[in-house]
Amino acid sequence: MSRANLDALLVKCGRDLDVDLSLGEEGDTMVQVDGNIDITISHNAEEGAVVVCATCGALPDEPEAKMLLLVEMLEANFNWAGTGGATLAVNGTENLIHIQFKESTEMLDEERLQTILRTIVHNAELWHGRLEAGSWESARNARQEARNAEGTDGSSNGFGTDDSVPPDMIRI
Repeated sequence: MSRANLDALLVKCGRDLDVDLSLGEEGDTMVQVDGNIDITISHNAEEGAVVVCATCGALPDEPEAKMLLLVEMLEANFNWAGTGGATLAVNGTENLIHIQFKESTEMLDEERLQTILRTIVHNAELWHGRLEAGSWESARNARQEARNAEGTDGSSNGFGTDDSVPPDMIRI
């Protein structure tokens, strides 16, 4: 899909959301959601893809909390079970956590783009809330207590149910 076609899709989606999503000269745009989450939409012409990236929040300063959160993020990234199909990442330079999704523009249509945008925003809000509340530790403890009560070791083959997925997670 050409840049012009992607621009047209973004303008349509932006109209529906009452926000300007048109790409700038560099091929990207940024919008802020609820004053907390920055969403960047970028066109990668070389790969023929659009990348949607949301800032979820900062890594905690405490080493133990940081380790617990990073493990939680890795678990969420496994089979994309706790990210709705996107990928969590850390920008070490800025000490920020992002959730991002890359989609080929070849078959991209308005409905798919809206789904991607809604999903990224929703999941970024969930992770932002977890970061603000420090809830990764309590979620991890609750899962371990449940495993202990069941007498299981908590190992997973990645194909069964995944108790790390929040019940309100939206999948792409």
